[in-house]
Amino acid sequence: MTAPDWHRYLNFRCTGCGNCCRNTVVCITDGDIRRIVEGTGKSPRDFVCFYTHDEVAVARDDQL
Repeated sequence: MTAPDWHRYLNFRCTGCGNCCRNTVVCITDGDIRRIVEGTGKSPRDFVCFYTHDEVAVARDDQL
């Protein structure tokens, strides 16, 4: 994905307020964690939060 490509995935105009970024859970991979560490110099403990199975609500679309 090239840098400008992320714009097409937004269905709203960002105002930079940060409200929609608060309390948002984003699933990341080990590769994502490595890139964030390399890009920011932060420890994974600074930005990774683990949730237990009971804390995550998952929609089940497998009911036919």
